[in-house]
Amino acid sequence: MFIDTRMGACGHYALIRDLIKAHDDASRLIIAMSFLPEEPIANLRKAGYDSPLLPPVSGWQMTDLLR
Repeated sequence: MFIDTRMGACGHYALIRDLIKAHDDASRLIIAMSFLPEEPIANLRKAGYDSPLLPPVSGWQMTDLLR
């Protein structure tokens, strides 16, 4: 699941925490798609994102995450 961090950050990442609770299994992968290069990676990981993608993002980076 690719989630725009501008949407996910609302409510201090409550959406992400709820998704994790509802689908807490090994088959899910939540990737933070950030449009702000200064977005703190530690905050994204603490919120529950499995992997952050910060700009600029190339197609090969997204492909590697999905393998």
